[in-house]
Amino acid sequence: MIFTGTFENKVDGKGRTSVPAPFRSIITSSPSKELALFPSFRYNALEGMTFDMLAAITQQSGASEVNIFKAAPNKFAPLLRATHRMHIEETGRITLPANLLSHASIATTAVFTGEGHSFLIWSPEQFAQQAVSDIAPVTEANEGFIVDFAAAASSVQGLSS
Repeated sequence: MIFTGTFENKVDGKGRTSVPAPFRSIITSSPSKELALFPSFRYNALEGMTFDMLAAITQQSGASEVNIFKAAPNKFAPLLRATHRMHIEETGRITLPANLLSHASIATTAVFTGEGHSFLIWSPEQFAQQAVSDIAPVTEANEGFIVDFAAAASSVQGLSS
């Protein structure tokens, strides 16, 4: 299952916000039923995924095979140090820690965006800026790309028959 869509939710004075129902469904159907939430290293936002996905990424990267007697760096250590392991409350809410709210400049509103195997939580302002910068490369890369909607519709109808 993948995280898709964009949702905007209020954040109260204690940092509580509702996790969008489609995201909540993915998290609560994972084996751990937990969320891993950390400052995004790519954007001025927060990144979330199931805790099981974070564990799988860590395992796959070899980060779990660290020699505790050597000073060799664990490349995942900064991510793991910054990660908050969270349960979603019965009401569907999580409490965003103050350091994460500060990192993403989130005050009273949070924008959740699906990113496939993870999702991002943005301030509305940061999301709006990112959305503008996301459009230019897509437009430039697809100049001259023509969509034949009639053929596509026919193909979709053929699939459903």
